[in-house]
Amino acid sequence: MRKSQSTKIAEPIPVEFEQVFIHHGWDRANRIFGKRATTRYYTALGPDRLRAERGAYLAARRHRAQPSGNDASAHIRMLSA
Repeated sequence: MRKSQSTKIAEPIPVEFEQVFIHHGWDRANRIFGKRATTRYYTALGPDRLRAERGAYLAARRHRAQPSGNDASAHIRMLSA
C-alpha cells in the first residue's frame, strides 16, 4: 500500500523567533511560541548557528556590563567622596 503524502502546508517561521531565542533563550521561546513550534523552528534555522549567535550575544552583554578601568576608578572615587 502506498503511503499518502501530507497536504498540510508548512507554516513559515516567524521573524521574531530568531531574535527572541537569541536574546531570551529556550525557555522564553517555549512560553511564547509553544514547545512543538520552538523545536521545529530551532531545527529549521540550524541549532549550531542559533547557539553560536546566542553565545556571541551573551558574551557581548557580559563585556558591556563590566566597567572599564577608568570607569571603575571614577565610580569608586565618586562613592568615597
